[in-house]
Amino acid sequence: PLNGVGFQMHIDTSGYPSTAGLEQNIQQIAALGLKVHITEMDVRIPVDAAGNASAADLQAQAQTYQRILTICLQNPGCTAFQTWGFTDKYSWIPGTFQGMGAALAFDANYQPKPAFNTIVSTLQTLPPTLDGNAIVNAASYQGGAVAPGELVTIFNTDLGPAALVGPKLDAGGLVSSNLAGTQIFFDGIAAPFIYARTGQSSVVVPYEVEGKQQTMVQYEFNGIKSNTVALQVTPSAPAIFAADATGKGPGLILNQDSTLNTARNPAATGSVIQILGTGAGAIEGGATDGALAASAGKQTLPVAATVGGLTASVVYAGPAPGEVNGVMQVNLTVPSGLASGPQPVILTVNGVATQTGITVAIQ
Repeated sequence: PLNGVGFQMHIDTSGYPSTAGLEQNIQQIAALGLKVHITEMDVRIPVDAAGNASAADLQAQAQTYQRILTICLQNPGCTAFQTWGFTDKYSWIPGTFQGMGAALAFDANYQPKPAFNTIVSTLQTLPPTLDGNAIVNAASYQGGAVAPGELVTIFNTDLGPAALVGPKLDAGGLVSSNLAGTQIFFDGIAAPFIYARTGQSSVVVPYEVEGKQQTMVQYEFNGIKSNTVALQVTPSAPAIFAADATGKGPGLILNQDSTLNTARNPAATGSVIQILGTGAGAIEGGATDGALAASAGKQTLPVAATVGGLTASVVYAGPAPGEVNGVMQVNLTVPSGLASGPQPVILTVNGVATQTGITVAIQ
């Protein structure tokens, strides 16, 4: 059965195929569950009657090899890179393309050319690889579309700070979009960082994605950029934080006295609890990326809620005071008639419900 597609790369230094076009083709094929191999790679350049190329053309050739190899390395769907031979001595190019040749990484005397050195250096300094499937809601760990202001977690980033780096405020009092040389861009806009480390980071999706159908995401560490991935944009993708950060179980919920709700510290019916989440989307009046929310005022989010399947009265729904814009706080009154013990909590924002499996302890 077919499990892969080979791209035959008999090309020159004209810039074809384009970086964007090749990336798109690789991603589309990978989305079908197929692997992509770069095969039969050679880059023909002008040569004189003796088969010699100019230094400028050899450098342009090296840059072309680097560009195609980098695209393959940056896209998880591309799993092999193969040249069509290795020495110009046995290349097919001169006999097929008049005035062209010197297409491989070693010359006719088996000596490495700039293309070889570039291939080696590219393999030694692998760029970070970004996988769209590894970008998930920071509360539920569910992937798919992203919403404006949603806190997301990015897994499997192979470059980044060795140790965990937490959020910092920049000179303007906003949550920094650069942690230890790490940045994540949505359509070129640097996202505010919650934390960063090799293998896992978390940022706030910029509010500027509001109204778009998709956003292009790119990861950068110390100036080295990853591939770009396209993510769908949705008005809201709400989720409730779990107390143990697993995406399920007891929620990150405070009782009326602002203590953490637990099995040993349950909430009474009729009391007001505070639920923390993310993914509510744009809020009334807009929001500034990276700004810390002020004290709770009027309700700014259209939120409905149930506890144990019973409708709960929402007292406040909007930004969480003191937290970065994108963290949602919902204050609701615990309905009467609930049995004691853990009860499921569901919030609905713009018709979209939070994940199942989050509970609140009832007295």
